[in-house]
This record gives sequence, C-alpha cells and structure tokens, in this order.
Amino acid sequence: MYVARVQTGDIAAISEIPVNLLLAMGISIGTNSAFRAIQSSPAARGQKPSTPSQAKSVFEDEDGAPDLSRIQMLAWTFVAIGIYIVHLNQQILTGPYKTLPDIDAALMVLMGLGEGAFLGKKLFTTDTPILNRLSPVTGKPGDSSTITGQSFGESQGGSLIIFNGAPTEAQVEDWKDKEIKFKIPPQQPNGKEWPDDGALIKIGLIVNGRDSGNTLTLTVTKQ
Repeated sequence: MYVARVQTGDIAAISEIPVNLLLAMGISIGTNSAFRAIQSSPAARGQKPSTPSQAKSVFEDEDGAPDLSRIQMLAWTFVAIGIYIVHLNQQILTGPYKTLPDIDAALMVLMGLGEGAFLGKKLFTTDTPILNRLSPVTGKPGDSSTITGQSFGESQGGSLIIFNGAPTEAQVEDWKDKEIKFKIPPQQPNGKEWPDDGALIKIGLIVNGRDSGNTLTLTVTKQ
C-alpha cells in the first residue's frame, strides 16, 4: 500500500490504521499469550506440559487427535485473511492510499468466537480433571479399581480421591496423569462400616484444589 502511495508522489507514512485491523492483531497476540500461560500451568503443578513437538499438525491437539476448536480458530482466521487480501489488492489498484482497508465486523466476531472457544477448551481440559471410566464398577473393601480420564497430574502430591464429596483414605496404588489405581478402603469416609446391602458411591477427584468435572459410580459390597 505504501509503495502504491509513493508512486503517486506522496511519501508520507500511512498513519491511519482501522480499529478492527488493530483489534485483529491484538486478538492474535492475546490468544498466543494466554495459550502460553495455560501451557505453563501443568508444569507448575507437576503435570506433563504440552509441547509443540507432541502435535502432529496445527489441526491436532497435543495428543495427536483432531482438535475442533483449533480447526475452527484457524479456519475463520484464514477466511478473514483471504477476504482482507482481496480488499487490499483492490484498494492498491484503485486507491485511495490514505488508509488501509478495514476488516468486516462480522468476521471480527467470528474470529473472536473461534479464538475464545480455542482458549476455553484449552483452559478447561488443561486445568480440570475429567473422569471417563471406572473399572471394575463393583468391588469389596480391599479390592482394586481403576479410574481413567485426563489431567490427574503425573503424581498424587496433595491430590485426593473423594467418595460422595468427602476425602477418603483409599490406598492409591498408582497415580498417573490419565489413570489412577486405588483400593477400596475398609470403611466409609465417615468412619462407619460399609452397609451389608451395599452402597453406591460417587467417586470424584480434587487435583491441586480443583474438583473434577464429573463423578463416577462405584458399588461397594461386603460379599
């Protein structure tokens, strides 16, 4: 644009920058900074930090699985870039050369939603432990059961298994970021014996002070 302006005999700098263009640059910088901050949090909590080398492509998450939020963010960004290049080329050909073309407000909203969804997903999946499966779902005191999911942390540290919302003295045999193996305690969290007719327990986690996003049901029997 500046070269086209110089060719008309005007060597003054282009000083008028449209607001949406400045916002678009700010969104990109803000998203990148926020994503880096989210990435650094697992390492601070002893969790496995994600690194770019773990992703197979820009359309996949750190585990190599397709990431819809990332695809959406990139798609709207590329659409906005393509449309902007067309407008910029048209203005270079026809003028005026006083200012750069602006970005359509609707595209700004779509870009913002895409980047917001990307950050929201990263924040939720990185910080919040999610329980996917419990196996077996029935057992006696002393039996082992395994919780699988994500964002448990690479070691237990101060994290806890909770039964019906209360911390339990369940013996942890193995604690990994995506799998926890534990033994059903001899007594309920309130210190009472397990009922003869069995008990349905809602199992959850507290990982570094953050409650799990869901619970799983365990049936404890005495026989």
